[in-house]
Amino acid sequence: MALTLSHAKSPETTIVHGQDALVREFLTSETLVAGETVGLDGSQTGEAQMKHVRRGDADSYTIGVALEATGGTANETVRVLVGGYVEGVDASGTITAGDSVTSAGAGRVVIYAAGSTDRVLGLCLVADGGTGAVSMYWFPTMI
Repeated sequence: MALTLSHAKSPETTIVHGQDALVREFLTSETLVAGETVGLDGSQTGEAQMKHVRRGDADSYTIGVALEATGGTANETVRVLVGGYVEGVDASGTITAGDSVTSAGAGRVVIYAAGSTDRVLGLCLVADGGTGAVSMYWFPTMI
């Protein structure tokens, strides 16, 4: 059952499923595409670091998936899934159902490699099937 989340902001999204989905609003620091991973923006200072996100990369604290595209205007609001099932997450390489994933950089996830010290972000539930996007359960990020 698709859950349409109502956060007094349109358009509503149907790529998030389940009653336990965790969605938070942040401010963007750059243009984002729906389905890209995002991380906290370390170029900000003080409390602003917890309010701004940028495209997730291997060096950022990746916290979730952008649920909508942004136009690149500074401080534009974007909804981010920080826990739960989400479809259309940008992926790199071959990921199959059951694989654990981590950040690949450039807003994408990649299969978690044995022995890696990167943080596991979630579990792939539906393989990309050559589309470059997976459906996955994102392990909740406490933000």
